[in-house]
Amino acid sequence: INKPARLTDEEYAIIKTHPGKGVEIVLPFPALHGAIPGIRGHHERWDGKGYPDRKKEKEIPLQARIIAVCDTFDAMTEDRPYRKALTSDEAVRELLKFSGTQFDPELVPPFIYALARKGEINITLYEEEIAKLAELINRDLSNWLKNK
Repeated sequence: INKPARLTDEEYAIIKTHPGKGVEIVLPFPALHGAIPGIRGHHERWDGKGYPDRKKEKEIPLQARIIAVCDTFDAMTEDRPYRKALTSDEAVRELLKFSGTQFDPELVPPFIYALARKGEINITLYEEEIAKLAELINRDLSNWLKNK
């Protein structure tokens, strides 16, 4: 996408077809069929507001949820014609901000720790936010178990 301005509704509708196009590309290659759930679902959102199937939470294949975090971080940290790249720290703050709405809240912390292991960020800046996220995940799990 090299357009320097915001996409029109029509252009965005075309962009939203790319998960399906990706599936079409790998279909002739049986060795790649295992990647289809990740390719198709990498723009689904944890809250169900994504595309193409509006799946939510654990309905979204795990590989798609992982790709979503990685792909979004990559997109945020690369220059685009319409904006400058975010720093790794700015992108991490965005991942944390949208954890539980756009992203699987269980996958964001391991991704952040992986960045820290690579030396891209200082994990101590995020430990408090990660702890809050872990507390929320555990509370949600406890409530779910009580209701079963």
